[in-house]
Amino acid sequence: MTLLLSELQLAAGTSILFALGLRAAARSSLALHPCRLTAVLCALAAAAIDALLWKLGRADGRVVLVLAVSLVSAATDLQNGHVFDIVLLPAALIWMPHAIATGHGDAAVAGAAGGAAALGTLFGATRGRAIGLGDVKLAAVLGLPLGFLGVLHALFFGFVLGGATAAALLALRRIGRGQALPFAPFLAAGAACALVIS
Repeated sequence: MTLLLSELQLAAGTSILFALGLRAAARSSLALHPCRLTAVLCALAAAAIDALLWKLGRADGRVVLVLAVSLVSAATDLQNGHVFDIVLLPAALIWMPHAIATGHGDAAVAGAAGGAAALGTLFGATRGRAIGLGDVKLAAVLGLPLGFLGVLHALFFGFVLGGATAAALLALRRIGRGQALPFAPFLAAGAACALVIS
C-alpha cells in the first residue's frame, strides 16, 4: 500500500466517521462545525503523522483507524464536549474481525480492557468530574488496535500533554481552578505518540 493510498484511506475514514458524528450531534441538538480550525489542524496533524510513520517504515493497518477515530473524537469533544458512540462503535466493528483474522484478537481484547479499566477507574473515583464516560469508551476502542502496552503509552502521553496544557492555561489565567478540559484531544495526541514509538 502506497503512502498516497494510506492518506486517501485516512481521509475517507475520517470523513465517514465525521459524518456519523454530525448526525449524532444533530440528533442531540449540539453544534458541530466540521470546517472549524480545530478539525482542520487535527486533520493536518493526522496526515503528517501518517506520512511520518510511512517514512519510518512503521505504517500498518492500525494507523488509519487510530488516527481517524482520534481525529473525529478530538474534534467533537473540543466543539461540544461529546465523544459519540456512533463514531466509536463502527471503529470497533471494523477492527475486531481484522484482529481475529490476523491472530491478534487476544491482544485487541487486552488493549480494550486495559484502556477501559484505566480510565474507568479514574471515572469512578472522581464520579465523572475528571473525565467523561466517552473518554473511557474512546480509550477502550483505541486499545483494540494499539494493544495493552500501546494504550498505556497513549494514556501516559495523554495525561502528560493534558497536564502540561492545563498548567500553562492556569498560569496564563485562561482557565480557573477546577475547570475541566476536554480529554479526547489529549488522548488522541497520546495515541499518535504511541503509534510513533511502537
